[in-house]
Amino acid sequence: MLYHLLIFLFLLAPLGHATEIEVKDFAIRQFDSSGSEFKLYLVKKKGVPLNRLSIFVDGIHGNEKTGIVQRLMKEHSAGMDLYLERGGAFLFVPSLNQGTYRRNNEMIDLNRDFTENPKSLEVKNFIFAVHYIIDLESIVKIDLVLDFHCCERALIQNNELSLKELELVAELVGDNGIPLGFPDEILGYYERIIPGTLIGYFSRTYGALSLAYEAKNLENDGDWIKDGLSRFYVKLLSQSTN
Repeated sequence: MLYHLLIFLFLLAPLGHATEIEVKDFAIRQFDSSGSEFKLYLVKKKGVPLNRLSIFVDGIHGNEKTGIVQRLMKEHSAGMDLYLERGGAFLFVPSLNQGTYRRNNEMIDLNRDFTENPKSLEVKNFIFAVHYIIDLESIVKIDLVLDFHCCERALIQNNELSLKELELVAELVGDNGIPLGFPDEILGYYERIIPGTLIGYFSRTYGALSLAYEAKNLENDGDWIKDGLSRFYVKLLSQSTN
């Protein structure tokens, strides 16, 4: 079974934090038909039992890699550190599609393959890894999923958001004037009923607040996200204690 090829390497890495941060580096061998290796990075505070998770994914379309996830791995904000201290963890996926085209090596659009029975090895292994982490760490909730794309500078939502979710999104975008809407409102084509998207999967399966960010410029867009996440997690944790 390909799932048995999941190799777990446990590393301690200095990320420039006052608190000691543990990074678990998950390497998946024979990730796709090209033989590429795929890595996920689980970031947590050492010694703190986990109960919640946030997931950040870049490059599900190989020609839309933004680099934002790699930046977030190195540049946490105060709110993100608070999330770690309160039992949260971050799962970073710097590049889900190892190729340079929209589709993967098997000509599958991975963002239309996040169904209960995915066809691509990338999606199957990613879903397996998420399930494993949730079981291993006894995580009870996925709070946020951000999936990064290009090039409209807008947030895409999967379904109708509750008032609390809208409040959290408002903290995330701050005063940056970033539109929030469905694909037909932002991208010009109707996709609300397509179940195969990554954000659709995590919203439907885990009840997570799942958003796709369309970065306007792959070189420098996303500077607001670190501060936005700081406000987001402060608000999220205050809601959790009310």
